[in-house]
Amino acid sequence: MHERPRFPLDLSEMGQVPEEQRYIRILGMVEQACVRHNLDHRFLGGSFTDFLGLQTKLISNSTTRTIFLEQPNSISMDDSKKYIKDIDLLTFTNDEKAVLQAREEFEQWAQEAKRDNLPFPRIEIKPVRHPGWPTQGIIKEFANSFLSNLYVDNSGRLIVKYCDVEQEIPWDTIQGWRVRLDAETEITTFHPYAHALTYGLFIPGEARKKDRQVRIDSITGKQYSKNSLLFRFAQESIEQGRKDGVNYDEIYKSWFEFIRRVKEEGNWLTQLKLETVRAYWETIGTQLSHGKGLPSRIKDKMHNSLLSP
Repeated sequence: MHERPRFPLDLSEMGQVPEEQRYIRILGMVEQACVRHNLDHRFLGGSFTDFLGLQTKLISNSTTRTIFLEQPNSISMDDSKKYIKDIDLLTFTNDEKAVLQAREEFEQWAQEAKRDNLPFPRIEIKPVRHPGWPTQGIIKEFANSFLSNLYVDNSGRLIVKYCDVEQEIPWDTIQGWRVRLDAETEITTFHPYAHALTYGLFIPGEARKKDRQVRIDSITGKQYSKNSLLFRFAQESIEQGRKDGVNYDEIYKSWFEFIRRVKEEGNWLTQLKLETVRAYWETIGTQLSHGKGLPSRIKDKMHNSLLSP
């Protein structure tokens, strides 16, 4: 894993790729595009976590910040014909022009795929705001997910904001980790502990209904949930960190302080947002985030909002 592999395909060749390999190939294309546009990026959510299964072994190295997955899940872009998977990215670059250029390239890919009648994921970039960028009004802040309310202040500190609660979080907690998905494809994402915690920040301190739903492994018959799986890999990575001389519990303690403050110190608007998000994910959230047709169009309209998957 010392050299980033060169991605061998472009979109014009995607029709020649077996359907079960297209999603991972597109992930590779997106990774290469982000590098080309000099985006300091992280893949979010299922672009990494959907590859984790009960049978998966995660091998991490805290010194090189690399992860290798043994026996990852095989992911189809069109999962059981229910919905086309999304690809969400968080970027920390201060270059607004680079973000816009990457968005334009991804939109061009989508248009080419539509022309060739190929399924293609929505690729969304969520940029962390920097000093001098347009400010957000209170309504937009309320509607945004916590990831869209990350910002860098004038002192270069990384701040997470949830209505009236603001908390500095160390840059060490969002460092990029390179994940080898197969022999040809690597993506840049967070440490597994950060992934587990970000899933728990949609509703601060709670798992969404869809993440705590019990699943049954088709091979072993064992029961598990996505939330339990994420924290299993997080714990394994924490233990590996101790062997490497890194204390991730200490590094990530500010995240838990943020969750505590949101739940205990937030004003009425913070509490209203908590209740709104909780009600959404307990009712129609999964259907909208995973549906085709009208649900998919609604999701596209609110992709950066608190209702975002």
